[in-house]
Amino acid sequence: MKNIKTIRKELNLSQVEIAKLLDMTQSTLSRIERGLLFGESYKKYLDFLRKKGVDLNRLF
Repeated sequence: MKNIKTIRKELNLSQVEIAKLLDMTQSTLSRIERGLLFGESYKKYLDFLRKKGVDLNRLF
């Protein structure tokens, strides 16, 4: 999911920073960005991006 990684970088946030904000590990965030993890953590990340004003259509 390179688009998620690109968006995170555009927000000038590291995986560690977002992981702390979302109460998950950096490893979990990395797996989401690589398209290896979906479910509740993925939805939590998408909600975070939405709250930051990101158009989630960019992910698809």
